[in-house]
Amino acid sequence: GFISREAVQGISNFLRIPPNQIFSVATFYRSFSLTPKGKCCVSVCMGTACHVRGA
Repeated sequence: GFISREAVQGISNFLRIPPNQIFSVATFYRSFSLTPKGKCCVSVCMGTACHVRGA
Protein backbone atom coordinates (compact mmCIF):
# COMPACT_ATOMS: atom_id res chain seq x y z
CA GLY A 1 0.00 0.00 0.00
CA PHE A 2 0.81 3.67 0.00
CA ILE A 3 3.43 4.90 2.45
CA SER A 4 3.51 8.67 2.97
CA ARG A 5 6.68 10.59 3.79
CA GLU A 6 5.28 11.20 7.28
CA ALA A 7 4.73 7.47 7.70
CA VAL A 8 8.30 6.77 6.56
CA GLN A 9 9.56 9.15 9.25
CA GLY A 10 7.30 7.55 11.88
CA ILE A 11 8.42 4.04 10.95
CA SER A 12 12.02 5.20 11.00
CA ASN A 13 11.63 6.65 14.49
CA PHE A 14 9.76 3.60 15.77
CA LEU A 15 12.29 1.08 14.43
CA ARG A 16 15.27 3.36 15.12
CA ILE A 17 16.68 2.96 11.63
CA PRO A 18 17.48 5.66 9.04
CA PRO A 19 14.64 6.76 6.71
CA ASN A 20 16.68 5.76 3.65
CA GLN A 21 16.39 2.11 4.73
CA ILE A 22 12.60 2.47 4.83
CA PHE A 23 12.68 4.04 1.36
CA SER A 24 14.87 1.17 0.12
CA VAL A 25 12.32 -1.42 1.23
CA ALA A 26 9.35 0.64 0.01
CA THR A 27 10.84 1.02 -3.47
CA PHE A 28 12.07 -2.58 -3.72
CA TYR A 29 8.76 -4.35 -3.09
CA ARG A 30 5.91 -3.87 -5.59
CA SER A 31 3.34 -4.06 -2.75
CA PHE A 32 4.47 -0.67 -1.44
CA SER A 33 4.15 2.70 -3.14
CA LEU A 34 5.42 6.17 -2.30
CA THR A 35 2.67 7.74 -4.43
CA PRO A 36 -1.03 7.42 -3.60
CA LYS A 37 -3.08 5.09 -5.80
CA GLY A 38 -6.80 4.90 -6.46
CA LYS A 39 -9.35 3.67 -3.95
CA CYS A 40 -9.40 0.19 -5.51
CA CYS A 41 -6.51 -1.67 -7.07
CA VAL A 42 -6.92 -4.72 -9.29
CA SER A 43 -3.96 -6.97 -9.98
CA VAL A 44 -3.65 -10.16 -11.97
CA CYS A 45 -1.40 -12.96 -10.75
CA MET A 46 0.88 -14.11 -13.55
CA GLY A 47 3.04 -16.35 -11.36
CA THR A 48 3.60 -20.07 -11.56
CA ALA A 49 1.50 -20.80 -8.45
CA CYS A 50 -1.56 -19.12 -9.99
CA HIS A 51 -1.00 -20.81 -13.36
CA VAL A 52 -0.78 -24.26 -11.77
CA ARG A 53 -4.06 -23.63 -9.92
CA GLY A 54 -5.78 -22.69 -13.19
CA ALA A 55 -6.15 -18.98 -12.50
